Amino acid sequence: MALTLPYPSLVFVPLDILTADQMNEIVANYEYIANQFPITADNIAFATYSSSEQVVGTWTNGKTIYRKVVDSGAITGSTSIVYDAITGAEELISISGYWLNGSNNQRCSFNGTFVAGGPIVQATRAVLYDNDHTIKLNFTQISGIVPSSVRFVVAIEYTKA
Repeated sequence: MALTLPYPSLVFVPLDILTADQMNEIVANYEYIANQFPITADNIAFATYSSSEQVVGTWTNGKTIYRKVVDSGAITGSTSIVYDAITGAEELISISGYWLNGSNNQRCSFNGTFVAGGPIVQATRAVLYDNDHTIKLNFTQISGIVPSSVRFVVAIEYTKA
């Protein structure tokens, strides 16, 4: 959908005082956008991140997409950690967030690797196991010192089986 603002060519000079007409044009543009994209229950839910399951949309196969924020709490450090995050899932749509290294309180991007001046030392990933419909979060220590604990804090979007 192309969006054509009522006043598409507003030009401002930094630090100049806006005139009443310029302010009215800005307001008219905002009102136009608000009318084109009204706030609904669906787009409020889309922006909601919660530890409770939220409906956030529809996947390409027509199934409802759910989002849930999972916080594993501190899990005692080990070279390999598997955490059952979501049960009853059919499709893993997306995941974002971080894992916390309890040894030094570093927040590291989830679904990535952490390199400390050399080879890869840690890796994380999410896996959906079809046999039991469970999304599991995995942490693997490849080399170096094992963290005292690992904590996953991630937002997972998925459909249900």
